[in-house]
Amino acid sequence: LPLPRGARPMGIAFSPNGAAAYVTYMGLGRLARWDPAARAETGSLDVGLHPRALAVSADSTRIFVGRFISPVAPFNPASEVGQVQEVGAAAFSVTRLFTLAHDAGPDTESSGRGTPNYLVQMAISPDGQRLWVPSKKDNVDRGSFRDGLTPGQDSTVRSIISKLDL
Repeated sequence: LPLPRGARPMGIAFSPNGAAAYVTYMGLGRLARWDPAARAETGSLDVGLHPRALAVSADSTRIFVGRFISPVAPFNPASEVGQVQEVGAAAFSVTRLFTLAHDAGPDTESSGRGTPNYLVQMAISPDGQRLWVPSKKDNVDRGSFRDGLTPGQDSTVRSIISKLDL
């Protein structure tokens, strides 16, 4: 299928009603809508840098787009958050932005500070009330430039699952 130059397609999800396929173009920062029967792109929407993960609601009216790489705030790590955008299928426009909170810690053997990052997949609960987002959590608070502490193996990168109330 013909794609725009530099598209880097990463995520794909079909609407349960069969009317559309959605593809994230990670290289262009866009969500594309495709007609599966015609095998043609029918729309494209700017969703910002690094879109990757996708989920579509059971009624085919809502599309959720996860940002693979979280934005960086060099002097304020607490403002760094993971992001998931909700797109309305009918208007094909962004209707809401969810943020995955920065974890302020503490750094211990069983916990660590950090920002949800590398959103690769998402799943909507069977009742349609929650969106589950697994990711890794980079400890952007620790280090000689941030807090003066040396990063340790127990607190540098951890896994996290975020739950969004839809």
